[in-house]
Amino acid sequence: MCEKIKFIKSRLFLFCAILSSFLFLSCIFNIKTSLNPPLDIQVSKISSNSAVVTWSSVKHAGSYEVMWTTKGNVSWNYKIVYETGTKLEDLSFDQDYTVQVCANPSDSAVFYGPSEYNGIDFKTLMDDTPEGELARPTNITASFNEDNSALKVTWGEVEGASYYDLDFEFSYPYSPETIKILKTVPASQTEFTYTGTMYTNVVSLKIAARNSDFSDTCRWSKELIVTQN
Repeated sequence: MCEKIKFIKSRLFLFCAILSSFLFLSCIFNIKTSLNPPLDIQVSKISSNSAVVTWSSVKHAGSYEVMWTTKGNVSWNYKIVYETGTKLEDLSFDQDYTVQVCANPSDSAVFYGPSEYNGIDFKTLMDDTPEGELARPTNITASFNEDNSALKVTWGEVEGASYYDLDFEFSYPYSPETIKILKTVPASQTEFTYTGTMYTNVVSLKIAARNSDFSDTCRWSKELIVTQN
């Protein structure tokens, strides 16, 4: 009986020693196990400018990072949420989007690291012009000149417009940071050449028709992604 107890104690001591060594090494070398990625990602309640994305709960997760962008764009929007779903707003109409979600460990899950991203594609709906509002500009084209020193933009005329706002966004790959530049031109012109600093080789642009006192709701066109030659 005593021998059996000694055997159990020795095994227990060995187990504790191994566990302690593992915990020690985990702390020293920061050994962590990645959380499982969120599954069952779904997009619902899609409109012309918003959508709701949901996913299944991940064990040991304390928060989730949600990233989304238009197809072809290198810059991502992102936010941290603490539920298994969120609403994406200020989207462009009739646009293809990609949304990705990863799980972050809770404060108590010290031996776990963030999961890999899991994602899904979706497309927003077409847009109807509300009564009393200006239509969104269409037929937008943009191209760089041969040495990439200028970007020429053209668009179709919008009835009732007094001005056009042009929004240029210079995006950095895999970064939520963007540099935004806004230009306003009279409605007598439907083209503009940007010759300012080119912060990156990828530019996203959109245009809105504006009324005489800028009291409209500034309904932006579809986003156009342009890459230097």
